[in-house]
Amino acid sequence: MKDIPVLFRDAQSDPKSEALPLIWENRADFERKGNSAYLAVSALDTHSLDGLRSTLLSVGNTCLDCHQKYRKEKH
Repeated sequence: MKDIPVLFRDAQSDPKSEALPLIWENRADFERKGNSAYLAVSALDTHSLDGLRSTLLSVGNTCLDCHQKYRKEKH
């Protein structure tokens, strides 16, 4: 997760990429969202089902927050 910004260091020219150009136009926000995802994953509590349930939603929310802004919609 911490490497997410590294994977998008250069503007993508891959026609199959689902990344929006906004990633490179708003780099600081993209990196903040990547860091938030990293922190959420780092906080996952996998020691019990209750712990996982209480921390997994945060991971999903950070993924969704970034994908809604920086990923093309699939049709």
